[in-house]
Amino acid sequence: MKLIYAVVLASAVIAGNAAVAAESQGKEAEVSSGYCAGLEGAEAVKAEMVSLLQSQPQNSAEIFKACSAVVPEELVSLLDAAMKAAPDEIAALLTAAIEATDPSMHELVFQTALDNGLDSEEALIAALLGGADPTALAEATAAGGDLAAGEGFAAPAPTGPGIGGAGGGSGSVSGN
Repeated sequence: MKLIYAVVLASAVIAGNAAVAAESQGKEAEVSSGYCAGLEGAEAVKAEMVSLLQSQPQNSAEIFKACSAVVPEELVSLLDAAMKAAPDEIAALLTAAIEATDPSMHELVFQTALDNGLDSEEALIAALLGGADPTALAEATAAGGDLAAGEGFAAPAPTGPGIGGAGGGSGSVSGN
């Protein structure tokens, strides 16, 4: 359904018809905001969301965003339930959850996706699409780890050039 609205919106913008574009955006918002509207309590929202996801998995991101807006304090719990209800949509749900949360929650949201079976590379891509900071989510590469904690590899301190020695050097640099 979102694709239809996007096509109508793009066509209206190209044709310069602002009224049709505004109407199209309004209809999309109306459809999305209808999910879980009027429900009270986390359990009622979760049950409705799971039911919607099972019948409309192609709308998983919109359903999750609308339902989590009703009870934002239960976002991680709702995300876990959503990922179990629509396992083929975990990446889309992760992207939606990253978009809907404060950056301080991104690591927990990311871990929820991993715990539900999403591959770490796919999870990182989905999180980046949602606007997450990659340095807060990705595992360290190359040297890796926290050097202050004794993890990873610390390169030895560099030494200066050798002077003199068995090779007969004099310690001075030749202009030749």
